[in-house]
Amino acid sequence: MWSAAAICYVLVVVVRVAPEQQLLKKYEYLNVDAILKNTRALNNYISCILGRGVCTPQGLDLKENIPLALRTSCVDCSDLQKKFIRKSSRFIMTQRPDDWEMIVRKFDPRGDYREGFYKFLDGD
Repeated sequence: MWSAAAICYVLVVVVRVAPEQQLLKKYEYLNVDAILKNTRALNNYISCILGRGVCTPQGLDLKENIPLALRTSCVDCSDLQKKFIRKSSRFIMTQRPDDWEMIVRKFDPRGDYREGFYKFLDGD
């Protein structure tokens, strides 16, 4: 099952699906490893995504684009975005399963997109 943190990135955890050049400019400086290792930063992103805390511009952008990434299994994402989403989602799924579940319930309450998104996560 998906937990809240996973979609955080989608969290974490999901990067915006937009023209690649514009998106890469926004996210080229984000270090997914540093975010995932920093409990405080990760907590802030998760709280933002779940609507429980203040959002940074990056957090708000992620929150707004999670639904599209879920629906499309990130088909239009750049390689960098796919790497970010896969790594952050996998981390949240395994290390913070309760958060992952909350994120999943918020963004895919009926489970319409889970199968496709899980297939996406199994990729490289």
